[in-house]
Amino acid sequence: MTSFFDNSQIPESFVVALLAGASTAQPVRVAAEAAQQAGLTSLANACLELAVCQDPFDKNVAAQLLQAANHGGSISPVARDIATLSMNRPDAPSDRYLDRLIEKRDFSKILSYLETQLKRSSPDAVLERLRQFLLFAVGEHAFERAATVLEHHVPEPFAPWRDLVMAEMAILDAQWEHAVQYALAAWERWPTPRSGLLLAQAYLGGEERTGALDVLWRQARTYPWHTETVLRLFELETKRDTLCTHIDGSIHVALYTYNKATDLESCLRYLSRSDWSWVNGQVFITILDNASSDDTPEVVSAFSQHMADHPSLSVKTIRLPINIGAPAARNWLLSLEETKNAAWCAFLDDDALVPKDWLGRFGTAIAAYPDAGVYGCLIRDHVRQGHVQSADVFLLPEHDVTDGGRRFHISTVHLQNLDLGVRAFIRPCATVTGCCHLFKTDILLDIGNFDIRYSPSQYDDLDHDIRILLSEKTPVYQGHLAVSHLKSTGRAGAQGGAAYAMGFANQVKLHNNYTPDDFNKAINFAFQAARNDLAQKCRVLGLEYPSEDTE
Repeated sequence: MTSFFDNSQIPESFVVALLAGASTAQPVRVAAEAAQQAGLTSLANACLELAVCQDPFDKNVAAQLLQAANHGGSISPVARDIATLSMNRPDAPSDRYLDRLIEKRDFSKILSYLETQLKRSSPDAVLERLRQFLLFAVGEHAFERAATVLEHHVPEPFAPWRDLVMAEMAILDAQWEHAVQYALAAWERWPTPRSGLLLAQAYLGGEERTGALDVLWRQARTYPWHTETVLRLFELETKRDTLCTHIDGSIHVALYTYNKATDLESCLRYLSRSDWSWVNGQVFITILDNASSDDTPEVVSAFSQHMADHPSLSVKTIRLPINIGAPAARNWLLSLEETKNAAWCAFLDDDALVPKDWLGRFGTAIAAYPDAGVYGCLIRDHVRQGHVQSADVFLLPEHDVTDGGRRFHISTVHLQNLDLGVRAFIRPCATVTGCCHLFKTDILLDIGNFDIRYSPSQYDDLDHDIRILLSEKTPVYQGHLAVSHLKSTGRAGAQGGAAYAMGFANQVKLHNNYTPDDFNKAINFAFQAARNDLAQKCRVLGLEYPSEDTE
């Protein structure tokens, strides 16, 4: 059989656009343009309609969809009405007061101000104020205020989109009956991959697995090109979303820290609750203290005493006289006998909070992809639990390369998504975050040390993953393992600060650390692995895409 992802009639540019993910408007819009250029009109129109569903405020996408509709394209009345209304709305007015509130990050005042502006807005200006309000209200989990605004200020043509947003908020708030109600209303009026994925997640949250599978099967047959739909369907059909699996061999859990005693205490408290029975072997834990001047020694000592009676677990502490930075600390831990003698090595940040079953979840990823170069997971913002910090990341080629400039950019599909279960799958990718990642020790030692040129921190793990790709192995992402991260990365690295400057400098080093051919090899190897993986999953599911459907 021929699946969509190995159909020669589908342009390569279309597949590449969607491999990192099809759950935000930008890659779907790129895919639509590729389909149009190849003369695949129906495919292009389906992508344009999805792009409008994902971002109904984008006038450019709305214009493309209306143009397609005017040329006889098969566009739903809902999408046409939303695009028409979006095209006719005025642009955002200049608003210095709002800009100042945003600079101060005074979210309470931002919401109150925008609520007032919504009440004063003319009908044609409501949409832009609504967009601004929801950006902050959903981001700050102000769900009740957002629901009230949606009920009173959404124009009728936007009602299906309103139901989508209401379903998302209900999912984030674990209100499963309401989530099903709103997602089902959106699905019935506007059955797109966005509404289908939300409805499936709402059913799953309410423990209606059969309903979730039914929605995903119908959606996969209609949209065999939608990456997340295929991946989520495969996980549910194989029940990998419920699986924990034993890890064979001993494991070394390695942490390094500097002056973060409060975060470290939380990290170790969560770590102590781990279900160690998922490891068929000895567990070694080493904590390297980079000369902290706060209460870190007391926190480490208390943890060591707490874990002292565990029969198959040993804790070791190392205190250095100076702070040597993250890459050097990783290398110190890598050089220990505990690493060399263990089958596996897990690096864990001192502000990462692992769930009880984290080792069993990694075990399932190992069983699925035993030859991976490294295993990573989904990272959530602990303060704002609905926000994804990192997931399955791909490297994308930079087409306008200059001497000394950027050689690639990083996929951001996951960053533009709330944690709605869309990325709950296991697959190969280009890089996983170093916040919590697991290596097979012999592969880790073969790849070599983390590069100390990225000291004191940032991008040493990405550099390491590029070397893994160049060795013709891929990182593997385990999306059923969600680790909370105490650091809010976006706020910590704000432009103009020391962390931003350090990160920018390390980016320059990274982008000039390899030849263009090396970057192309790494990028293409990861994409080909992901494409082969998707095609294989389509074959297992029996999702055939016959050539006559490609026009």
